[in-house]
Amino acid sequence: MKMTLIFFMLIISGCFSIDNPGIEKKEYTAIQKEGIRNMLRSLNGKERKCVLIFLTEYSEKWLEYCLQEDLYGSIGGGCYHESVYLMHTAVEEAALETCIVSHD
Repeated sequence: MKMTLIFFMLIISGCFSIDNPGIEKKEYTAIQKEGIRNMLRSLNGKERKCVLIFLTEYSEKWLEYCLQEDLYGSIGGGCYHESVYLMHTAVEEAALETCIVSHD
């Protein structure tokens, strides 16, 4: 009975897809990009830790989604190759918005 339940759960778990956790790229001026990066560099303590956790979790969720959906199976390195393009200014801005607001 126990093995049947585990087998059933494994089959069912493959039937559910994960929502795309990706953050859309936006256009930023060079000054806006520099401002966001300067703000990231200036963080310390809880805010810095929060940003690092946000970026790590974002990366992990995106990779899990990519692998499940087999988005880049035909590219050498697949999702691991594409993950280098994952971190962009809109992601950094989202991390700042999440962490600075939640720690004010």
